[in-house]
Amino acid sequence: MAQLQRINLTKTDLDRIPRDERFFYVVAGHLANEVSILDKLLIIGANSLDREGPPGEAPHVQQILLIRLLAGRLHEARVFIAAHYHGKKLHKKCEAHLNEEARDALRNWSKYFSNKRSNLITPIRQTFAFHIDREKIEKTYDDLNSDFSLVHYISMQYNDHNLFLGARSF
Repeated sequence: MAQLQRINLTKTDLDRIPRDERFFYVVAGHLANEVSILDKLLIIGANSLDREGPPGEAPHVQQILLIRLLAGRLHEARVFIAAHYHGKKLHKKCEAHLNEEARDALRNWSKYFSNKRSNLITPIRQTFAFHIDREKIEKTYDDLNSDFSLVHYISMQYNDHNLFLGARSF
């Protein structure tokens, strides 16, 4: 079983950071949850792919759907990171605090999406429409009580065991 560390932040805690950083924090947690869950569903679905007849065909359909959804979310995460992490210069404030593995992952992420020949995600995504509505997210956030709790479970061993419960509110 993964060891989780609970981090409890209140709205008052998040009110102390600049609006752009808070917005990035909330949406990045939401996107991380979606990508992690879609990834897990792909792994679970792969266990049924070798069956005969309908029990084997259904997982193939599910896998294609999950791949398309995952591609859409990864593409939108790239757009979001470009606009709100790099575009708002948040990277200048944060990257010095990242460990080498995280910096390499961020570099590889940017490199992958900048290469139109090897980037399979963007072409798959073109049939999807997804938008992050900043005004709605900020309105929902502003309507929260100051003691509203944003709970996060952070795995000490496995990144994809993290869960950002506070992000579900948005």
